[in-house]
Amino acid sequence: MSYKIGFIGLGALGTPIAINLASYAKENNFPFAVWNRSPDKYSALKEAGHDEGVFFASRPEELVERCNLIFTVLVNDQAAEEVYGKLIGAVKGKVVFADVSTLLPKTSKKLEAQAKEKGAIYLATPVFGQPVAAKAKQLINVVSGAKEGREYVSPIFPAIGKKVIDVGEDVGKGASLKLLGNQSLLSIIQVFSEVYTLADAIGFDLETVHELYKSLIPAPAVLNYSNKLSHGTFGGPGFSVITGLKDASHIASLRDDLENPFPLPTLESATANLTRAKDLGLSHLDWSALSLPMRQDAKLSLFKEGTDEGKKPPPPM
Repeated sequence: MSYKIGFIGLGALGTPIAINLASYAKENNFPFAVWNRSPDKYSALKEAGHDEGVFFASRPEELVERCNLIFTVLVNDQAAEEVYGKLIGAVKGKVVFADVSTLLPKTSKKLEAQAKEKGAIYLATPVFGQPVAAKAKQLINVVSGAKEGREYVSPIFPAIGKKVIDVGEDVGKGASLKLLGNQSLLSIIQVFSEVYTLADAIGFDLETVHELYKSLIPAPAVLNYSNKLSHGTFGGPGFSVITGLKDASHIASLRDDLENPFPLPTLESATANLTRAKDLGLSHLDWSALSLPMRQDAKLSLFKEGTDEGKKPPPPM
């Protein structure tokens, strides 16, 4: 297949994905264009060797004019609706949108309907993985939407990830799976935070707890958070407290929209701790900093010594 690839959203996760897609485009002699609200973020692509052969757009509409496959990584539903309003408004020919953003299912369905009216295809293609996984092409890609679009985008996924989970035609299912996966991670962080706070309170060595988890739950995504919590280091690229709160709210909305909503106590505890972390001025830290209010409750020092108030990145696992 022939592609003219576009990319929007050079945040912590979007940047390594964009770099890998730019490399893929370069290797296959495909055009590559990018737009970001803050043009200063273009420097990361240029420093990665993509200063030539990449079109750096000044408006998102320029990507629609140049590309037939556009990936987007947007921070929230409001940003997605705003950017897609411009993209879809500029559609004149066949284009497939692959949206990596974490959105409410109803937002994904709304964007799909708007794109369809213009003859375009909108896919919900969220990913699982931290920026370090994105850099290493180790993301788990979810894909949902029209079969034609799924088949069109699928050959691209090996350029950015290690596995594809196809959940079919309903873009709402793709969005839902992402939220369910994040609910799992958030719940693990909440439970780990309780364990590490208790271990520290009774004077137990936290490195030993981490060693236990390395044998007990040898999953990189899980151990990543155990590593952060054992060292009290929540800096570096990752998933922020603020973004975590947004996703926690989205997860709760899945429950709230049910005819018979039910309690989600782990989610509710995690949300309360994320809110307290935000109120403590820790919004910039990784969402595993939800553990810090627990440390406060246990009368432990909020930050561990030598961590620059939690801002240092964790050591390699």
